[in-house]
This record gives sequence, structure tokens and C-alpha cells, in this order.
Amino acid sequence: RFIRATGIDEVPQLWNIIKGDMGFIGPRPELPNIVETYSQEQKEILKFNPGLFGISQLALREGVNYKKKLQIENHYYPNRNVIKDFLILFFTPLVLANHAFGRIIPFWKKRTEYTDTFWFKYLVSMNGNGFKVEKSTVDNASNQPQNSEKVRAHIARQ
Repeated sequence: RFIRATGIDEVPQLWNIIKGDMGFIGPRPELPNIVETYSQEQKEILKFNPGLFGISQLALREGVNYKKKLQIENHYYPNRNVIKDFLILFFTPLVLANHAFGRIIPFWKKRTEYTDTFWFKYLVSMNGNGFKVEKSTVDNASNQPQNSEKVRAHIARQ
């Protein structure tokens, strides 16, 4: 569990970076049987070189909904720049450590989704485009879990 939680099992992918098959930053590689289910719009992400670290790896931790992952990636990678990529490199070890060991940074909670964090909102909204994060709380009387988060792409066109 520790090896998976910290991402140590991904170290062999450094060889793929050396060979030039991958970059440090890019969409995470996906299993072929999942790629087969992609729509034409979702297949746009395949144009980008895969990476060891990526925006969806930061935003979504456990139980990744691949449609949400693709939505985030298809928005981020066409608009990426060096500053955003550097921020991904900066925040990835913090998120991995926080996820593996609990509260490393005092004001960060361990979570399965980081889409409501200030740094995620900054990364995806640099060009005036961004993701709108809706947080909804459901009444205790219902059987729905509280504090569920819904992320939907909201591209602001001017």
C-alpha cells in the first residue's frame, strides 16, 4: 500500500522518459481497454505525449472517474505552459506525501479529490478558461453522502 500510495511503483517509467516515449509532465497513460471506450472528443488527449506527472494525477486520487479525468486533461493540456507544468512538478510530491502519510501540511486535509484547492483552480484557469467547482451538501435524511463534489468543465468564451 505504501509503495502505491507514494507512487514509488512508477519509478520504472523514468526509463520511458529517457527513451523519449514519455515526458515528465503529460496526461497519464491509460489502459488500452479504457481507451477503446473514448469518444472522438475524449481521444483528443491522445495527441499529447504521456507523462509521469499530470494534472489529473493531482486533482483526482482514488477511484478515478476516467470521464472526469479526461475532462480535466482535455482542458489543461491544450492550454498548458511552462509555469503550469512547473507547478505540477512542485505540488505532486506534496499531494503524494499528503495522501500517503495523512496531514503533512497542517491546512491540507487528506482527500480523494483536490479540485476545490486554490492551486488546482489556479492551474486550470490561467487563460480565463477554467473549471467551475460545485460543492453540494445533501441532507442527512437522504442516503446520499454529504460533501460530494461535482466538477464540470465550464469554458468561458469571450
